[in-house]
Amino acid sequence: MSYVLNHPPVVLVLALVLQWLAAYASDVFRERRSRAADAAVGDISTIVGATLTLLALLIGFCFAMAIDRYDQR
Repeated sequence: MSYVLNHPPVVLVLALVLQWLAAYASDVFRERRSRAADAAVGDISTIVGATLTLLALLIGFCFAMAIDRYDQR
């Protein structure tokens, strides 16, 4: 273990290889799954858009309230 930690280029190469393998595996799994669920994509994208919009509004109001309270102090 100490050999790996004392040689940063080895850690870099190992990290890049592991990330590439993870990306490849996730792409393979995504392709398999997307073939089965192509019909529901339109409905899900609408729901995701609405949910993210509401989340953005909630975050915006939270920051606005925090700034107002900070200004009052």
